[in-house]
Amino acid sequence: PWKLALEASTLQRLSGGRLVLGVGMGVPRDFTSFGEAADARSRAARMTEGVEVVQKLLSGKVVEHHGEVYDVSGVRFAPVEVPVWTSGIWPRKVPFLAAAHASGLFPIIQDGSGGFAVASAEQAARMKADFVAAGGPADGDLAIWGGGARPSAAQVSEYADAGATWLLLDGWKASLDELRSYVSAGPPR
Repeated sequence: PWKLALEASTLQRLSGGRLVLGVGMGVPRDFTSFGEAADARSRAARMTEGVEVVQKLLSGKVVEHHGEVYDVSGVRFAPVEVPVWTSGIWPRKVPFLAAAHASGLFPIIQDGSGGFAVASAEQAARMKADFVAAGGPADGDLAIWGGGARPSAAQVSEYADAGATWLLLDGWKASLDELRSYVSAGPPR
């Protein structure tokens, strides 16, 4: 987490404050390739405690942390605010494990065929409630994956009413001209 905290601090300064640090448990192969334990419990412990350590290091205070996974003693980094969004497959509890140390949530819904499904406004409201119940801030960000279609102003309003603060569009299949038109058009009105 200390290397991640240093890199996030640097990127936040270089980007003029535009970095949002996304965290999740990862998948087993992310760990077995390096000889680390890949069971869900170990990955969850590393993620949860790791986010806590990153936040402490970015606070600018001297850090004394002696946890189950990480040990940090007498370290102080320059303070910088980096929003941290926790993520994972919803409705599992994984996205909420680090909620107490996160400023936002980016939950993912699978569609049954290995792809992603777009959350309804009702699901978004439940996600936000679950995040807050797990210790996340009530005013924290909720980022919803919106698929590839540009939403209407009414759809955006429904998500906002449900607590969503970001609607992320999938640009992987869009042409450069389509992406430029999305950006040029600005938010739906």
